[in-house]
Order: sequence, then structure tokens, then C-alpha cells
Amino acid sequence: MKLTTMRIGICILKMFFRNNNNKFRRVILNKDSLKIILVFILFYVLKTQFQNLVIFTLDHLFFEGIVSDIYTYNYAGKLSGCLEVAKAQELLGNKANLFYSMTVAIFFSFSLLAYVLLITRIKKILKFDLLCWMLLSVFSFNLFDALQFVIFNFPDMHDYIFRNQKLLLLFTQYSITVVLAIFLFIKYMNLKVKLKVLLLGIPSVYMGLVIWAYIGRLIMPINHL
Repeated sequence: MKLTTMRIGICILKMFFRNNNNKFRRVILNKDSLKIILVFILFYVLKTQFQNLVIFTLDHLFFEGIVSDIYTYNYAGKLSGCLEVAKAQELLGNKANLFYSMTVAIFFSFSLLAYVLLITRIKKILKFDLLCWMLLSVFSFNLFDALQFVIFNFPDMHDYIFRNQKLLLLFTQYSITVVLAIFLFIKYMNLKVKLKVLLLGIPSVYMGLVIWAYIGRLIMPINHL
């Protein structure tokens, strides 16, 4: 019985994908799909290395390379572990809060700029082309962190965030990002684009995360103190 059911299922799937006029194939499996998948597979690589670039630039422009003395520019694009964070705070002293605030502000501003350019382009060309997908990916740099922040801190949101001014500011920025993302999804994405985001974009991000987590460890390892 189970074998018969499985065969029926396989036959249905074959019929589904053989039908060239199938709506799913027309919407999702087209010539632009591979480009979209590639853009989002590279998402985590570009995000982490942009973080490295921001840290490097700020450190050498305003903090005399203090952070670079202890920080290895790794595949994760951030200080890793309590010792690294504590050492950076010790070396930066009173400038530690300024350093972290500037890093977050630049990241947020860059994503916000990508969002504005994306909305402007959609209004201008009235469609979602490859450049739009690239801008969406850049905007998602901050969105990715925002969703992680909300998900992991939601149970203790009141005690953990609303009593800490720095985290409250971070929470405010992330909330703005999430609201903008929802507005973009509802207002400026048609059904085809929404399907591509859900069925191509999001899975490709996590596929890229797995690939980069493996390759990144080999070429840009985290050297703990």
C-alpha cells in the first residue's frame, strides 16, 4: 500500500514538472531564477565581509587600529567569544560604546540606503529586475540581524532590553527594519516576487550560510585568544 502510494506521488510529481505550461514553472523556474539563487547564496559571504570592512575602516580611521590588534578578520565578520569582546572593550576604554554604536549605525544606514534605492527603482521601472534583487539582498543584511535579535531575545524582551539603553536603541533600529521589510513585502512585491522570495531567496540564504560556514572556516578561521 505504501509502495503504491509512493509510486502515485512520484507520477504526479513527474507530470507536474513535465508540464511546461504549469504556473509554478512559469513563475519560479525561469531564466532569472538561477541569478536570484546566486545572489542569495552569496548573501552571507557579502554580509560578513562587509562587516569586516566596516570594522577595519572604523578601527583605522578613528581608533588607531586598536581592534585590529586582537581581531582576526574571520568568516563570521564579528568578534567571537567573551574574551575577544572583553579585550576589545578593555583596549578601547571609554571609546568602546562609540565604536559599537558607529558600527551598528553604519550597517543600519547602509541597509536603509539600499531600501530607498530599491523602492525608487521599483517605482521607476515597475518591475523587479536583477538590480532590485541585489538591493533587496543588501537591505536584508540588517534585516537578518534584526530577525535574529527579535527571535532570540523575545522571551526576555522586557527585562533584557527595555532596561538597557544601548539595547533599546538597537531594538528600535531593528524594529524599523522589520516594519520596512513588511511594508516592502506587502506594498511593492507582487505574487510572483513574493513566491520567489519565499521559495528561492530564503532557502538560498540558508544554503549559502551552510556552504560559507564550511568554506569560511578553512580560509578565514576564527583565532581565539
